[in-house]
Amino acid sequence: MKPKEEMSALDVRACVRELKGYRGARVDKAYEIAPGELLLRARGGDPPRKVDLSILVGKAVHLTTLPREAPEKPTAFVMNLRKHLANAFVDDVRQHGFDRVVELVSNRKDGVYVLVVELFHDGNVVLVKDDRIVTALAHQSWATREVRPGVEWTPAPARADPSTLSLEEFAAKVRASNADAVRTLATEGNLGGAFAEEVCAQAGVPKNTPVADLSSAQIAALRDALKALLDRVDAGPLEPVVALRGEEKVDVAPFPLRAHEGLTLQRFATFQEALDAYFGRSVTTEKVDPRLKKLADEKAKVQRMLDAQEAALSKFAREEAEAKRKADLLYGHFDVVQRLTKTLWDAGKSLGWKAVQERLKEGRKAGNPEAALVESLSPNEGAAVLSLEDMGGKKGRVRVDLRKSVQENADAQYEMAKKMRAKTQGAIEARERTRARMKELDERGLEIVAQLAQKAERKAATKRFWFEQFRWFYTSDGHLVLAGRDVKGNERIVAKQLEEQDRYLHADVSGAPSTVVKAKDGAVSETALQEAAAFAASNSRIWNAGHAAGEAYWVTPSQVSKTPNPGEYVAKGSFIIRGKRNFLRVPIRLAIGEVEIEGHRKVMGGPVEAVAARATRYVVLEPGDSPTNQVANELAAALGVNVEEVQGVMPPASVRIVERHGL
Repeated sequence: MKPKEEMSALDVRACVRELKGYRGARVDKAYEIAPGELLLRARGGDPPRKVDLSILVGKAVHLTTLPREAPEKPTAFVMNLRKHLANAFVDDVRQHGFDRVVELVSNRKDGVYVLVVELFHDGNVVLVKDDRIVTALAHQSWATREVRPGVEWTPAPARADPSTLSLEEFAAKVRASNADAVRTLATEGNLGGAFAEEVCAQAGVPKNTPVADLSSAQIAALRDALKALLDRVDAGPLEPVVALRGEEKVDVAPFPLRAHEGLTLQRFATFQEALDAYFGRSVTTEKVDPRLKKLADEKAKVQRMLDAQEAALSKFAREEAEAKRKADLLYGHFDVVQRLTKTLWDAGKSLGWKAVQERLKEGRKAGNPEAALVESLSPNEGAAVLSLEDMGGKKGRVRVDLRKSVQENADAQYEMAKKMRAKTQGAIEARERTRARMKELDERGLEIVAQLAQKAERKAATKRFWFEQFRWFYTSDGHLVLAGRDVKGNERIVAKQLEEQDRYLHADVSGAPSTVVKAKDGAVSETALQEAAAFAASNSRIWNAGHAAGEAYWVTPSQVSKTPNPGEYVAKGSFIIRGKRNFLRVPIRLAIGEVEIEGHRKVMGGPVEAVAARATRYVVLEPGDSPTNQVANELAAALGVNVEEVQGVMPPASVRIVERHGL
């Protein structure tokens, strides 16, 4: 018997049976004792006492009495758990199906909270409120399931409870396997090796019998033995044991098994005690070099960066292939698309877009094949989405600019593919640097940790700079950009900061901040203008509207005036712009990260390119549905700073985190 590394579904069932006795316990605090090890502290039981629930992510969950030493700073995940679960009553403890998942349910005034502890694969801990994810220890994505804050909770497909299966259903599941009896029960039945052997032994079925050779009577015997085992777990007497081979612990179970023959058995009053003796760890009984913890944290950060880079590479490859496919679809339907785009554009100008949409609707009803190709129209943008088939009959959606030719639209797609190739190359280079960093940590990790500690001391945020009265950031090529936080700030920026060689920017909407790019070496670069335009647009009402892109313009200082034309009025914080405006279309997204300014650690918010050029730890934000204060608290905990520092650089409305780097 190999030593057990994780709880089986049957172990979870027995564990949950005992944990139900603590329904009504009040949650106190949550801790992350070490990477992958959480502790939920509560008070409950009869008589009431302190209760510590240990969660070894991906391995085990059980009550523990071992001494624990809480870390000095709670992680962002732990802060979120404390925020939502402090003083909550545990109303129920349950197992999800017959799977290695424990759920702690709390019915609060503001909704139903469920703390989901997943022990399968790498494991995860997820807090769900009213079927929507509040926070998760690990952000994960599969084809049919996504785990990240803000999205709807989709639990992993539950394994069927064997005790509820009819004989016919059980037989069908067994017959579907190509393995032998014991492996089928261990894997398909989710029992694990020792319990699968127990079922075979009690049923009188040789464990190595191929499923194909099992008789109907043998399958019925297996089902009866399995049901008897589950009945004992559910309601029968438990005799918890830890099995040892010499001094080595090899198994823990709610009662002795035949697989334990020849092993020494330690007996316990409760299964929780047995689990604690087997899986529990005391972090105060050993003298641990604190640098090892810091090294583990640093490696975890680098690994997260590697994971993000691999995900980005996959994304860029998909987007490159999709852009090429769209261009090929346009060329494959060249004549039809050319005729259709010209007809739609001309009709829109002459008849009006409402009439065009009505005619398209009628054309589709009449079976007009070209009308059927037009999936939707965007009159304000002069665009349409066409549904086109490739040579294999597979349909694809292509957005086209009706003002451009087929070749121009196709070239735009090829240009997108080219851009994705360039991003792929950049991501590959970044990944190689990250891999080199990981290798460096493996080879001389403790030395690097010491250097990081010294650097952290140098980067303490002690000085407040004059420009922090405004919204600010440094561009990737070193220009300082300022934006007003309010009406008074807009006035001050133009009156006191806008100089002859600087540039003034404003989003193409009302109510946006006045933004100034300070000249560097007597000039303002194109890069600085592009990044400042993204900053101006992203800090405007365009963000509130949830758009993915917007426009901002730049002008010279001489074009900015407070003097109105005759009969006009200029509100406080607003300005008259005279002459040509230079428009730039920019993405609506911002990044927030930890940077160093003149030797001082600062939290900077700005365009992604600007923050990425200066920070190793940062997140990328887009308009979303998570409150800014909630995300600010999470980022403050992750960066180890006061939440006010993060709040000062947050976007103007709700957000969602789309990328994490080093956090």
